[in-house]
Amino acid sequence: MAGDAHEHTSASSGLNPRSSLDGLLRNLALAGRAVRTLALATLPSQPGSLGAFVEKNAARTPDKPALLFEQHRWTWAQLDEVANRVAQWFLARGARSGDVVALALGNRPETVFALAGLNKIGVIAALPHAGVRGEPLRHALTSVAPRWILAAPWNVLDVRTDGVAGDAELIVWDDGFRAALGASSTERPGSAHVQPGDAVALYMFTSGTTGLPKAARITNRRFTLMSLGFAHTIGAMRPDDVTYCALPLSHATGAMGGLGGVAAAGTTLAIRDGFSTSAFWADCVAYGATVVPYIGEVCRFLLQAPESPDEHRHHVRLFYGAGLRRDVWIAFQARFRVPEIVEYYGSTEGNVALVNVEGVPGMIGRINFGQSVIRVDPETGEPLRDASGRVSEAAEGEPGMLIGRISALTRFDGYTDHAATERKILRDAFGDGHDWFATGDLVVKHPGGFLSFSDRLGDTYRWKGENVSTAQVADVLARASGVRDAMVYGVEVPRHEGRAGMAALVTDPGFAPERFAAEVAASLPRASRPVFLRILETPDLTASFKYVTTRFKREGFDPHVVADPLWVASGDGYERLTPEVHDRLRAGAIRL
Repeated sequence: MAGDAHEHTSASSGLNPRSSLDGLLRNLALAGRAVRTLALATLPSQPGSLGAFVEKNAARTPDKPALLFEQHRWTWAQLDEVANRVAQWFLARGARSGDVVALALGNRPETVFALAGLNKIGVIAALPHAGVRGEPLRHALTSVAPRWILAAPWNVLDVRTDGVAGDAELIVWDDGFRAALGASSTERPGSAHVQPGDAVALYMFTSGTTGLPKAARITNRRFTLMSLGFAHTIGAMRPDDVTYCALPLSHATGAMGGLGGVAAAGTTLAIRDGFSTSAFWADCVAYGATVVPYIGEVCRFLLQAPESPDEHRHHVRLFYGAGLRRDVWIAFQARFRVPEIVEYYGSTEGNVALVNVEGVPGMIGRINFGQSVIRVDPETGEPLRDASGRVSEAAEGEPGMLIGRISALTRFDGYTDHAATERKILRDAFGDGHDWFATGDLVVKHPGGFLSFSDRLGDTYRWKGENVSTAQVADVLARASGVRDAMVYGVEVPRHEGRAGMAALVTDPGFAPERFAAEVAASLPRASRPVFLRILETPDLTASFKYVTTRFKREGFDPHVVADPLWVASGDGYERLTPEVHDRLRAGAIRL
């Protein structure tokens, strides 16, 4: 999005031009909705947790549809009943407030039931990302020390392999467990409405500069505020809305933008276990969807799919999410006739939130009070400080890191790893005694206070809607057969969001790409597997015996300038990246 630096106004976007008065009115409306959100979150009578939201909806609209999945339907009263059974089952086994249950159930109703039931009794639900396995999964679970792991039958192998489960008791949600739940009491545990706001409700995992997943603490207060924000500020939910969510419930947008927003608004959630371009619009029609949370890749996949009769039969009024590129935004809205798109910025654990309520393609919103964009060293990514140790603000048009002031209203609850928490805090950044949260994201300031996303700092890149750790991937690749060393970095690919993973490999003479592909697929989720390979004939080392990755990034995957052999992912393996294949990639004829 950095290339959109001069396309900051609605008039220049080529779509939905708005007068300055209209923009002002929309900002005032957003401000009013935000104030209402904060007011609701601080009212003593306002439910302060997912479990409390469920009980409130069951009492007010017991027969209203709460959850739709395939051909199944649960009302709010029925969802509350199953959640009570989950709560009572765990209480009968000695569960206590603060215990941890890791969930490996997929995007299915069982996850919703478990999240609500566990939250009612103060048990923390840990949500490792689907597809994570091996050492990353072991590290994630070890960092939160679950007492139980609740898994779907098809996920049992992953959590048992190589001792990943550790000392946790593994419970399989199969027919036997369903029968046990059916025999459990439906009585409410009576503690949902008294869950402390500072108590941790969820552990959600995010990749950071350590190279392994970090567990972010999502307190009841944070869950409540974010859920109310999605319900009343970003989504402005209506009583008859149906939110269709094909995003993972282990992702913040799915958990809080989907489930949380619906629970806070008392509307209806339809879920799918795995995103499908071919089924997307048919699902929207079948469920009567009116609201859809997205990540940028979802919109691009839909735009690349063949036309479907259902894409114009739907009644979706609003898409909201993050990571939507300007060109995709314009083409998407024109083709699918979606009346409104709301792009927002936020992170699972951070305290910085932006909302582009004015519908300006390519922008993540206007900078708010308590936020700043600061200059950073382009090589190290570290904030630039003057002689007195103070940071300085980036100029308009200059990429800088977005930071947020830490306060009682804009809290940073941190990770389970104290050192990782400290690395995200800029102490006394401006010399006034206030601490700031460092997002690690580069943005560009535009006239009118608009911001566009530019890049991520550190050793991560974003691909297929996921943040990928270069250190984690390089560690896995270096253990593959025939690989002596591996350097991993992200490269831009025309007509694709984010950066695709590329690995520069030092290999033995017998290196076989087919075997390499199979070993990598067994160890890494698809979004983390390198799309491009560069086999280093003559590694370029610095004086300190480090590889010159800056040159690798600059040269990318262009065989016209790279003398080393190049390969590109194809199906379940790799094929040689010839000049002809490269040209087809740049022209958008090959989809990655």
